[in-house]
Amino acid sequence: FPEGTRVAPGQTCRYKPGGAHLAVRAGTRVVPVAHDAGEIWGR
Repeated sequence: FPEGTRVAPGQTCRYKPGGAHLAVRAGTRVVPVAHDAGEIWGR
């Protein structure tokens, strides 16, 4: 989870930079994906 935790449906928070740093260092592309599985699967 790029936010560092799961976030409740409808809420947002800032992403942590770790995943982006890894992608840049590895020279790979990143495909952002979002899903609303939290509405079905609770914490």
